[in-house]
Amino acid sequence: MARWMSTASARTDSRAGRARPRMSAAGERSSVPRHPHTGFTLLEVLVTLAILSLLAGIAFPAVEKAMRRGAFIEAAARFEALLHGARATAIRMGKPTRFDVSTDHRSFGYRGLPDRLPETMAARATDGPIGFFPDGTSTGGRLEITEPGETRRWVVHPATGSIERTR
Repeated sequence: MARWMSTASARTDSRAGRARPRMSAAGERSSVPRHPHTGFTLLEVLVTLAILSLLAGIAFPAVEKAMRRGAFIEAAARFEALLHGARATAIRMGKPTRFDVSTDHRSFGYRGLPDRLPETMAARATDGPIGFFPDGTSTGGRLEITEPGETRRWVVHPATGSIERTR
């Protein structure tokens, strides 16, 4: 029987060290274990940037549209608040109060409380200025604010002076 065996079942001395130290692919010794996926390829980065660009192209116009709509709703709320304020002022002060829209269709208000719409919007009083009287009645009329794609309308009833938002 041979004294040295070269099979897998051969006994080895437990005091023996490693036969070879671990080496990197470049042939240098490395103490850090090598992982097959340590970074991104240029193609992966370019594909990611292309997808992000497409998403930004879709999202930004939607955000801009939402901001324009928000500005329109806010301007319509100011318009309606001043309209109600004109009626309340007439009743409280005991004097007629006139709510008017300017000829450039951008300014509106009453008794030194003017407001102005953004450039893309226009206000119209189709029946002329609205007069509110101390007893709560009014001259009546129709008003609207428009922007491309959006319109808000109000009707002021003459007998009651009530302000109703319509479609």
